[in-house]
Amino acid sequence: MNLWIRSQDKVQLLNAVGFYYDYQQEKHHITCLTKEHDYYWIGVYKSKKRALEVLDDINNIKYYKYMASLDIKIFATIIEKKYSPQEQQLLFKQMNTYEMPKE
Repeated sequence: MNLWIRSQDKVQLLNAVGFYYDYQQEKHHITCLTKEHDYYWIGVYKSKKRALEVLDDINNIKYYKYMASLDIKIFATIIEKKYSPQEQQLLFKQMNTYEMPKE
C-alpha cells in the first residue's frame, strides 16, 4: 500500500512504496523507495532509536490505511473509541500525507 510522504525538509512529496533505516555519514536516515524505484533520504535523526520510532509511526499509518480500506465503518468506530477528536484529525491527515517529523 502506497503512502504519500513529505520529507523532513518539506522539499519533497513522494509516493513511497517502501522505507528503511540507513546509517551513513555518521547520521541516522530514513530512506524511502518510490514506485519508480528511486531512493530518497526523507529524514535525518540523531539516534537509531529515534529513526526506528519514526519507522514505527509510518508502519502504524500504513496499518490504519489498510484497516480503513477493509471496512471504513468499523475502522471509524475503533478510532472514535481510541483517540480524542484532535488525535483523530491528525491521524486522518497523516493517512493522506505523512509528514516526516523533526528530531
